[in-house]
Amino acid sequence: MNSVKQRYYLLYGNRAIIYVCSLIALFYDASFAYVMALTLWLWMPQCLQLVLRT
Repeated sequence: MNSVKQRYYLLYGNRAIIYVCSLIALFYDASFAYVMALTLWLWMPQCLQLVLRT
């Protein structure tokens, strides 16, 4: 898999996970899911760089 396609999947996969965690936190009042979504959002660029280097 080339790096552009891999970056596309990683970026939108992370966005989907963040969106789902935020919806869970919103509808079920689960603060852990909201904190996890915010953490993933903050670390997304670093995670992408780390994975694409390997």
